[in-house]
Amino acid sequence: MPARVRGAHARNRADSRALGARTGARAARPGPRVHGPRVKRGSLVAFEGIDGCGKSTQCERLARALGARGVDVVQTREPTDGPFGRRIRSMARSGAPVAREEELAWFVEDRRAHVRDEIEPALARGAVVLCDRYFHSTVAYQGARGFDPWQLLADSEREFPSPDLVLYFAIDVRAALARVRARGGPPEPAFERADFLERVAAIFEALAAACPAFARIDATGDEDAVAALALRAFEERLPGVAGTPPAARLP
Repeated sequence: MPARVRGAHARNRADSRALGARTGARAARPGPRVHGPRVKRGSLVAFEGIDGCGKSTQCERLARALGARGVDVVQTREPTDGPFGRRIRSMARSGAPVAREEELAWFVEDRRAHVRDEIEPALARGAVVLCDRYFHSTVAYQGARGFDPWQLLADSEREFPSPDLVLYFAIDVRAALARVRARGGPPEPAFERADFLERVAAIFEALAAACPAFARIDATGDEDAVAALALRAFEERLPGVAGTPPAARLP
């Protein structure tokens, strides 16, 4: 981990006590490193934010924009459609109670398979990987369940490839839940509750302040305006990766 990131995490461990008081955080047991040395040639971009922030739509928009520029893009998401990801989605829809330790284990196992089978091979060939949720979501959501978010972050950074860029779509919880209701169907009882999402949002804001990879995007505007902000952040943070706009190409 770069020294400046380590320093930021160390400074924020004191802040985590105050954050923990709001989230009921307790330390999680560190997991083993399951991946060997990696050769990372591509770029990894994570899309993060609370439910209803619009990140999934913006992930699709950026994938189309980069593809039109000739960029090799892999669009993916977490939870995945693998066995642990399906288990997580079923739990989220049903609201069935699951011990927080078991829930965390499902997310970690889902990510291990995802990184091994999809993310790392794409990065090795030089692709730009756009991931709708990644380990910062685990930090925020499981942190809101009561784990120490900074310990979760340290464990995740030790085990998994760190994103080159995290596009964090910031929005008020009430506005986000209004979007959830507008899309039809009932909210997911496991995650889409105002009191819970307030705790999640507080952790995301702390991460955005501490982690240099974060780019905070105002997600309150319309879809086109937010897409323009996301593309601009991508171009500024990852110069040379965004390809050439179609209109600027030579015939």
